[in-house]
Amino acid sequence: MIHSNAAPETDSESLYRFEVRARPEVLALLRALRDKRALITAYFDAGTQFLVTSIIDVQQDFEDLVLGLGKDLALNRRLLGASNIVFVGNLDNVKIQFETGRAEPLRSGGEQEFRVRIPEVLFRLQRRDHFRVPTPVVRPLVCSAPAPGRENTRVELTVLDISAGGIGASVDPAQLDAQGGQILKDCRMELPQIGTLEVTIEIRHVREFTRAGRRRLRLGCRFVALSGSAAAMLQRYVTRQERESLARR
Repeated sequence: MIHSNAAPETDSESLYRFEVRARPEVLALLRALRDKRALITAYFDAGTQFLVTSIIDVQQDFEDLVLGLGKDLALNRRLLGASNIVFVGNLDNVKIQFETGRAEPLRSGGEQEFRVRIPEVLFRLQRRDHFRVPTPVVRPLVCSAPAPGRENTRVELTVLDISAGGIGASVDPAQLDAQGGQILKDCRMELPQIGTLEVTIEIRHVREFTRAGRRRLRLGCRFVALSGSAAAMLQRYVTRQERESLARR
């Protein structure tokens, strides 16, 4: 089980950069928290009191989110009397926060539970330049880069994961003598339905591994002097991959 005791983020202009309002995405995130049995901290009484709980059910048809009460009866009563509750959880190392109105008590199979309205908005607080998403396996993303020391020759790096800050990739060592600190200019990636991304990358670290009996190099790379248009393309691609991943859960 995942435990998060992080305090809620205060209401500020910067918080709304992480807002999620699309109904399918809100439901998918709540269901993912339920399926992973993520521990969620419910803050109330202006943040002076809290109760650790988890999502039991997401009842879309009734607009209800069902959670469990604790063993402290006095604390349960205070939560049920609160006019609003802020919930904070953690999903795949990403902080999830949402707020609801009053809670109503339920009893199911002898277990004490409570319900709140499914929130219209929640916040997914992640720094996308550090948050990498895996790329498709069936049709892998390819980064075409110039081969150092070989004029008019390019080498293909298989992109394994990507973020707004860099990529993780693999390559045949016979094709590229990769070294940490190496700069590869004029690299190109075809992002499906988005366009051709042209970037400069720096190889930060190299690790050798074996797959199906063949030697490969695993590269950790960062983007260098990324342009505004390139950053926007990457943001669109990363966001789309995240949404597709959530839809498969």
